[in-house]
Amino acid sequence: MEMPLVSVVMSVFNCKPYVRDAIDSILAQCYSNFEFIIIDDGSTDGSTEILIEYDRNHANVSLLRQENSGLIESLNRGCALANGTYIARMDADDVALTDRLARQVAYLEQHPNVAAVGGAVRYMNTAGELLHLSSLNESSAEIRRRLLDGSPMYHPAVLMRRDAFLRVGGYRKAVVDAEDYDLWLRLSDKYDLANLPEVVLHYRVHAQQVSMRKCKRQALGSLAARAAAVCRWRGEVDPLDTVEAITDDTFTRMGISTVSRESAVGRALLCCVDYLDRADDAAGMATMMPRLYSEVDWSAVAPPVASDFWLLQSRLAWSGGRPITGAIQLLRAIWVRPLIVGRPIKRIVQSWLDVAKRTIFQFNA
Repeated sequence: MEMPLVSVVMSVFNCKPYVRDAIDSILAQCYSNFEFIIIDDGSTDGSTEILIEYDRNHANVSLLRQENSGLIESLNRGCALANGTYIARMDADDVALTDRLARQVAYLEQHPNVAAVGGAVRYMNTAGELLHLSSLNESSAEIRRRLLDGSPMYHPAVLMRRDAFLRVGGYRKAVVDAEDYDLWLRLSDKYDLANLPEVVLHYRVHAQQVSMRKCKRQALGSLAARAAAVCRWRGEVDPLDTVEAITDDTFTRMGISTVSRESAVGRALLCCVDYLDRADDAAGMATMMPRLYSEVDWSAVAPPVASDFWLLQSRLAWSGGRPITGAIQLLRAIWVRPLIVGRPIKRIVQSWLDVAKRTIFQFNA
């Protein structure tokens, strides 16, 4: 039997509403030389029965079941079993376009210096309705610059070289929920990274996805991963190589201040709220909004983050038919950081003005 060139690795934990679409999108690929390794990470919602069905009916699907162990252990297990030259990541709530693997394999075959290639994605909501497009930096130089601010690649949209993945040590257990960002940083120490300009994946936005549920831990993990990368770039020992988990003591030893931590969490939560709002996910917004107050000490965040917080409050107040409150919150945002009056926030200000115009029109009518 011919060895597959690509190993698609997907971990599943309680994703029954979406997992069929995810699996079908991989099985429908126009590129066929792949194996599909699925790790059932202790699902209890009926996902397991669906996975067993696919395992029985498709020769290239291999199902592994385990007690709930978390995403990192599941992915490391799946990647360790991969036979392919390339490993394609996939999440159980997303949908891959039919030419995704073909495009990405062709790119890596033509660019031997690139260890991992992602691509543009289009967001979709829980109903599968397509939302806005997210295009990313494409060149290795642009991606390296972007790495200083955050993840330049969508994890479930990436195809990477198996030997490069193993050489840098795979996913690190300490960097929970930011394991992909940490991996890109470590890969970039030795290899180039790239993104295709074409859309390769429909990325589902919902309140139960890991990046929403574990938003705080992901933000702190990303902060630690970035600080560790800076240490490596300076020729110093990576402080995360010797820890099992990231703690307050870890941040202290890495010189990461409370303001940096609170700001990172605040910025991440604001981003989650923005995604859910743009996806018209009212239930998700109702779940996320209380976390803005319970998980962040807003008195300890940097002015730009605090300003964004009050801008969000202003926009939501206007959309909720409370223009006076909205105006007060806008003034608070300007008071915290006067520079917002002139900085490039056209989308935020324009949406605020659009809501204001509708509210005034309805009032006059």
